[in-house]
Amino acid sequence: CQPSVITVNCNDPCNNSDRICPTGLQCMNIDGTNRCRLPSYPSSNVCLPPNSNPGITIEKVVDGPLSYLVGDVVNFRIRMTNTGNVSLNQVRFTDRYNIGFLRYISGNASKSSGESISDINPILNSNIPGFLQIDNVATTALGALGPGQFYEFRLRFIALAPIDSTCNVGVVFTPTVPEMSSTACMGVGNRNTDL
Repeated sequence: CQPSVITVNCNDPCNNSDRICPTGLQCMNIDGTNRCRLPSYPSSNVCLPPNSNPGITIEKVVDGPLSYLVGDVVNFRIRMTNTGNVSLNQVRFTDRYNIGFLRYISGNASKSSGESISDINPILNSNIPGFLQIDNVATTALGALGPGQFYEFRLRFIALAPIDSTCNVGVVFTPTVPEMSSTACMGVGNRNTDL
């Protein structure tokens, strides 16, 4: 039985066998402990070169009308843009929604440089109802997010029950930038009475 391999983050302990560093970082001895660090700047415990200015924004919108009927497909578009001057190698994305009014169906993702994932379900952690998460988008086929680049997600849901307004919250987090969020809201009418 082979031990499982875990990809650890910047400054985490590593050993190059079952705790490996992500692309761009190396397992280096720092004060007697092996840690994942940026090879060109091993003294940086946040794995950034000097004079770096990391930044990210997120925008979430309903991709269509703001009012739907029970049973309709609702599309959301989420764009996360690197507004800083360094590549982001650790990008966590989450999406929160009300399971009483929406059910997640599917999604896809792309990057401004052309990379794409036609079905995000295999990389999506959806074990908690009403909560979708990708632990590190940068380790998927989309790769790291360079300065000025963006990831774009398109998520599809089914409207389940009538409500004046239900909101989904998209959140992006990197270890070097404060968490950012964006909210998109829409209403759902009853198909039998609101035609």
